[in-house]
Amino acid sequence: MANPEPMPRKKVVSLVVAVSVPSLFVFVILLVFSPIAALLFLLALVVGLGLLRRAKPEFFEALKRPAKAQPSYDPIAPPPPSKSSKRTYMMLVGINAMNQQRVTVNESPFIIGRDKSCSFHLDYPQVSRHHLTITYQPEEKLCYVTDNSSNGTFLNSRRMAKGEKLPLHQGDALQIAGIIFSVEYVHY
Repeated sequence: MANPEPMPRKKVVSLVVAVSVPSLFVFVILLVFSPIAALLFLLALVVGLGLLRRAKPEFFEALKRPAKAQPSYDPIAPPPPSKSSKRTYMMLVGINAMNQQRVTVNESPFIIGRDKSCSFHLDYPQVSRHHLTITYQPEEKLCYVTDNSSNGTFLNSRRMAKGEKLPLHQGDALQIAGIIFSVEYVHY
């Protein structure tokens, strides 16, 4: 037996709507006057749908949305640049005083500091003018943090030396003046 030709999705959806609306109306009327009759009607609908599924599986196949192909990507690599937006390398998520604030690291170098010209401005007295720099290394597909501060930066509870450059990995804790950020590489 040859496979039946699939029904167009638009036609199947309109048939479902055409049958569902009157059925729902009948169910509500029966529910108001006789709840037992409403339950029997509902049971008959379920059995009818089961029989229809066996007899016409192509009808139900047409209702399924086609699966979107998942793009293949490197989860740490930034997405390709688009004409309208900058690349996003990673996110810094505030996990204490920043109340889950999300900082998008979308340029390299990305400078965090008290100076208003910084990529991300933190107006705290303990934060240096150009406290730290985050740079993306495309050949390694990693971001690196360099401490430029006088008060220090902590990476995973370890104080960084001034001028020290360390890699940032998924889930690392970056602390700036008592504010802790979690490193999250962007996945698309």
